[in-house]
Amino acid sequence: MLGFAFSSLLMAPRSPFFPSTVLNHDAFLARVGFPADLIGALVAVVMGIALWLLALNLVEAESDRRTRLFLRYALFGAIAGLPLLVSAGSILTYRYSLHVLDDQRRVNEQSLIQFQKIIADKMANTDHMVQVLAGSPWIRGALYVPGDQTIHQANAVLDRYASAYPAAITYAMDPSGTTVASSNRATPESFVGKSYAFRPYFSLAMAGRQGRYFAKGVTTRERGYYSSSPVVDLDGSILGVAVAKMSFEIEPLLLPWQQPSFLIDPHGVVFLSNRPEMTARSLWQMPPESLREVLNSQQFGDGPFAPLLSAEPQDGERCELNGHHYLVARQPLAMEGWSVVLLGSLRPVAISRIYGIALTILMCSGLIGLVMLWNVTLESTARVLASERLLRSVVDAAPYWISLLARDGSMLTINRSGLDTMGWNETDAIGK
Repeated sequence: MLGFAFSSLLMAPRSPFFPSTVLNHDAFLARVGFPADLIGALVAVVMGIALWLLALNLVEAESDRRTRLFLRYALFGAIAGLPLLVSAGSILTYRYSLHVLDDQRRVNEQSLIQFQKIIADKMANTDHMVQVLAGSPWIRGALYVPGDQTIHQANAVLDRYASAYPAAITYAMDPSGTTVASSNRATPESFVGKSYAFRPYFSLAMAGRQGRYFAKGVTTRERGYYSSSPVVDLDGSILGVAVAKMSFEIEPLLLPWQQPSFLIDPHGVVFLSNRPEMTARSLWQMPPESLREVLNSQQFGDGPFAPLLSAEPQDGERCELNGHHYLVARQPLAMEGWSVVLLGSLRPVAISRIYGIALTILMCSGLIGLVMLWNVTLESTARVLASERLLRSVVDAAPYWISLLARDGSMLTINRSGLDTMGWNETDAIGK
């Protein structure tokens, strides 16, 4: 049984707890070159042979023909039962682990949907806010005729919208990309007077399109979602750009679940995560040309964007992060190339397999225990019968009368000398 237990440990997948961190299927296969399942099968065969030999000795030692026949049938049943128990335990363990894996997939999908909704809602709210700002006559006036009064009026509008969202900064940019009014003008990180013409959201809005952009601010050094919209004059000409930035510097509040979660760009850069130490890293190794492109864009800061995983994760695959195994859930976001990734722990699956293996060992131990108990019982019965036969032979060989009486004086047994003395047969004597 110890051998079967050890082989079962070797068949278990790697898990983030001892002993499966050392004894596991992958490690054994890498070192030896053949699967641990083979050892488990050999151990089961050895157990069956040992059980067969033990029971066979019991059968051959039995003198009674009917008892020996019964023991043979019982022996065949026990030998057939052991591989059946091992097979049933393996099947149940496999099916139960699949059930747990399906549950984990459902949990991952629900969390991923929640993750997508959180990001989509923040984007939609920011998009709506900037579209309203772009249509404001006071924003249009500040860009059409810049002056103290028009700028003051534009700032009042920007302040009003920013106050509705504490994590938001709103600002207006002229056609050159210079910020002329901003809700953070009174802070050390004021955008006023700074040019952000290099940002794609500015060029998109100046082209008459809605701009959407995730980036780390070059002024505030805070990550956020930028939404821009063109400010259009009555004649259709573009006077400038209205922008709203929604800060994402609150990951634990945004992503309240335990599983590692990431918002990544097309190159795999982690823009948002509920693991702050993993932010501004890359989820997988970027090619050198992609790394240069990311650094030149100034979108995520200076890097170095060290990879977290060995390869790009795909939805439904398994991966390893910091020595732990995870099930990948990944879905695209409403921005080209961007996606949300959630890593669901496979620990429950590993635990379910260990439970199944333990139950299989318990069932096999129970069967072997029954055979051993059967052995002990038969040996005890044989000793008692042998003792009775010996005693009977001694009593019958005695030259004098020996009998055994019950409490009421009736005769229970009598030896041959007593029967000969009285002229009785055994049937007549018993009960007198």
